[in-house]
Amino acid sequence: MHKQYYIVVTNDKGQRCLFTSYDISSYFVRITCRLDTRISEDECPVAVHPHHPGIFFANIKEAEKQVETHISDTDGTSLYAMKLDNLKLGCFEFDCNVELTIPCLIKPKIHFPTESIILFKGSYYLSTKKHPHEFISDDGGKRWKLLPFVDFRTRVLNGGGILFGINPETSDIVYSFDMGNNWYHKNILNTELALAIVPYGEPGITFTNVVSLSQDKKWYGITHVDFSNLLSNFIFKLDRKCQESDFYLWFVDRSYGPCYQGHQVSYLRQNPYSLCLNNQSHRKTYKPCPCSFNDYRW
Repeated sequence: MHKQYYIVVTNDKGQRCLFTSYDISSYFVRITCRLDTRISEDECPVAVHPHHPGIFFANIKEAEKQVETHISDTDGTSLYAMKLDNLKLGCFEFDCNVELTIPCLIKPKIHFPTESIILFKGSYYLSTKKHPHEFISDDGGKRWKLLPFVDFRTRVLNGGGILFGINPETSDIVYSFDMGNNWYHKNILNTELALAIVPYGEPGITFTNVVSLSQDKKWYGITHVDFSNLLSNFIFKLDRKCQESDFYLWFVDRSYGPCYQGHQVSYLRQNPYSLCLNNQSHRKTYKPCPCSFNDYRW
C-alpha cells in the first residue's frame, strides 16, 4: 500500500514487531516491537490508512498497562496514544485511552469511507474500566468520538454529509447531518427487528437498505431508505445539489504540518451544515511544498 509494505513478525523473545519497507526496496525498517501479542484469526494489531501515506494505527501493549491504540502520521518515526474527545465522560480530565478492534480484513468503504472519516469498533478506558463502543474520527484519526450506541452499525452517505445507523433497542433509524453533533431518530420498521444495514455502492450515494426480521421471526424484510426523498417529506429539503460554497478545503494536519514528502494534498469536504446532494467527483488537489527531515528515515 502506498508503494511500500508493512509486515508484522514475532521475534525470538516472543515480541511482535512492525516493519515497513523503505524506498520501494527489499530493505525494511523496524518501527516498534511493542505490538499487542494476543493471537486472533480475525483481529490484527495494525491498520494502514488507505487514503493517506505514512498514517497507520497500531495496538501497543506497554508493560503493566492495558492495550492502547497508537497513531503515527510520520510513517512510524513517532507514535502517540489515541485519545477520546468526550467532555461528558470527563475524558479531558482522565485522558480516556482507546483500543480499536482492528479486523485483519479491512473494508475501506466501511472503515475508511472518505478521506477524513474513520469508523471502528473497540473499547475506551475510563478510570481503568473498559467500555466497549463504536468510534468515529472525522479528521483522519487524530480525534475520536463515541457514536450513539455500542452496536450502531454506522454507514456514511452523501460523501460524508450523512451519518446513518440503527438504535439496537428500538430499531429506529438514527442519522446526523453534522458529524454527530445532532442526532435525529425515526421509526420506519414498526415492530420489526433491524438485523443489518447493507451498503449500496459508494459512500457518495444518499440511500441504503436495512434488512429486518418480523416479530414472529417468520419473514425477512428489506427497507430501502433514501434520504433525498425521506427528508424532503420529513424535516429537511435535501434535493439541492451542492455548490462551490458548500465545500471547504481540508487536509490532514500531521504532527509537523500538512506537507508530506514534497506534496500537500487537499480535499473538497462538505460543510457540516450544508444540506445538499454531494455530487462532487473530483475531490483531490496537489500542491508542491518543501520536504523536511521528518519526511525521511535516517
